[in-house]
Amino acid sequence: MNWRPRLPTIESAFVWLFLLQAIRVLLSSLFGVIYDAVFDQQTSFFVVVFDVLLIIAAMLTPLLLRRLETRPLVRSGAALMVALARLPLTFAPPLVRLYASVVLLGAAAFYLAYLLRRAPRPLVTSMIIGLGIDQFLRALDYTYDPSLRPDGLPLALVLVLGAILVTLGAARQRFPLAPDRPHLSTGLALGAALLVESSLLALPNGLSRWTGMTYGWAAPLLLLVTLLPLGPTLRAVDVYLAILLWPVGGVISIVALALCLALASWLTGPLAALGFLLAQPLLLFGVFNGVCKKRVPADDHSQPPGLAFSLGLLLFLVLSFAFAFTFTYPYTLTFFRGMGTPVLLLGALIAAAPVYSVPIEPELPPLSLRRITGVLASVTALTLVCAALTRSPSPAANAPRDALRLATYNIHYGYDGDWNFTLSEMAEAIEEAGVDVIVMQEVDAGRVTSYSVDDALWLGRRLGMHVVYQPTLEKLSGIALLSRYPLQEQDGRWLTSALEQTAIVHAVVAAGGEPLHVYGVWLGLEPEERAVQLEEALNYIGDANPAALGGDMNAGPDSPVYERLLAAGLEDPFMALGRTPAPTSPAVHPTERIDYIWLRGLQVRDAWVSASTASDHRMVVVEIEPP
Repeated sequence: MNWRPRLPTIESAFVWLFLLQAIRVLLSSLFGVIYDAVFDQQTSFFVVVFDVLLIIAAMLTPLLLRRLETRPLVRSGAALMVALARLPLTFAPPLVRLYASVVLLGAAAFYLAYLLRRAPRPLVTSMIIGLGIDQFLRALDYTYDPSLRPDGLPLALVLVLGAILVTLGAARQRFPLAPDRPHLSTGLALGAALLVESSLLALPNGLSRWTGMTYGWAAPLLLLVTLLPLGPTLRAVDVYLAILLWPVGGVISIVALALCLALASWLTGPLAALGFLLAQPLLLFGVFNGVCKKRVPADDHSQPPGLAFSLGLLLFLVLSFAFAFTFTYPYTLTFFRGMGTPVLLLGALIAAAPVYSVPIEPELPPLSLRRITGVLASVTALTLVCAALTRSPSPAANAPRDALRLATYNIHYGYDGDWNFTLSEMAEAIEEAGVDVIVMQEVDAGRVTSYSVDDALWLGRRLGMHVVYQPTLEKLSGIALLSRYPLQEQDGRWLTSALEQTAIVHAVVAAGGEPLHVYGVWLGLEPEERAVQLEEALNYIGDANPAALGGDMNAGPDSPVYERLLAAGLEDPFMALGRTPAPTSPAVHPTERIDYIWLRGLQVRDAWVSASTASDHRMVVVEIEPP
């Protein structure tokens, strides 16, 4: 096979892949900067404004296309800049990663606008390939892209060198200047599609958490439906639209996409999973038709050729902030409570909207059975490899020991106090402490602001533990419980919350002898709210015995929360041992004790606060005699 004509498509697939990775780094780093400015006042709002303006400037680089698009090697120069800016995203400090991702964003925006102007079909094809490679990379380490980890530098080097070699090989190949330009709506469609894909539809852990499908099934199935529109199968869209007759076909497409996302959001189980899996190809098919066919005459000088893509990226930024507000509504705009699905639905509708006004081509291009078979065979093989990578081994059947260690850990969405993503270090701290059962708070399951990693899923796989996840915000953030021992029961419920939604999670652990009830809780920031939530949690626990309750109580030992827990017949293990408990927050130079494990009907042997500073809280560990 002659690969040389395909090098530009491979080159642009690398650009899409690096752009997706840069978006995660950019929004994760920016999240830390904004958090420090709003909550800790450690960062000036001037810095936040400066960073946002810098991002907007990067998104406006396509406006340079009119002056630069006819210069030789301009496409290759942009691709090389993307590749070179990619490397610091793996190992550099947070601030350097932030600005490297901005540089990458600017170069990628210019490059993709060039393709949108000259080669819309390869643009969409390479986008699908980039989404597939990104999913495959994240499957290598159970939702955590190993090329973005410091210990993944060799893999990052391979990707960057591969991109550079492909770019050099494709440098002499040029796309002819098209006689028309993209309509503004196609740029908006690409920006909206980028939001929906990066925030949900391209995340197998998003599919798993939204629908209840196990990750081992979600990852290969989502990869399959993402890659199916590749190559000649894209032409099936033309058949699809021709049968439905334009413009009715476009209306039905948009309605079908909206219905599929609604099913995925409102339901759980097979119907929800089906809606999610159908929404992905429907969105990609809609973007393909809109980008490839919605054009305007090139002699319309009122529209700069790069304006469409710039507007699309600005729309992406606006929708990304709106989606972020749905997780931080108590501290930003309360209107956004529960608005995650509407924001994503709006993005999906904008992404598919151009297909409504796309005319049908009178003659459909011929379909090559050989090429279709080749694409399907390749996609199926890659899907099977993904399925093997994501197969979840059953945790080892640990024999009962003469001691059982319980822990509570606020993992701060996977970050330490300086906004380094330290999920690996947290796993090491849990492992070194010999923890058997742990409850965790501030656990993300796919938010782009925490690298789209499913914290509980990744830690469970890394530590060989069973996982119980209780979502609280948009199904992608919440609390969790991990256990080395089998679980006889598991459940959870929300607690009444005026500010950020909180919850309690429960599992019955079979650690030998009598079953142990373990509860994890996360109480709110305001005293009145905590009082209501604590009563609901105690009613939920009832007279369960033996039982352990752990969590971030956001209250000190001199608080009504502490007194109420004592009155409920729960025991503070530090007090039972006659020890002065160490503070737990912040992790570096802690001053407050707000993280606890409480016991009922259990004999405590030891209790301590971990010295690890991998999170912004310290982990509390209690050793008990098995019930």
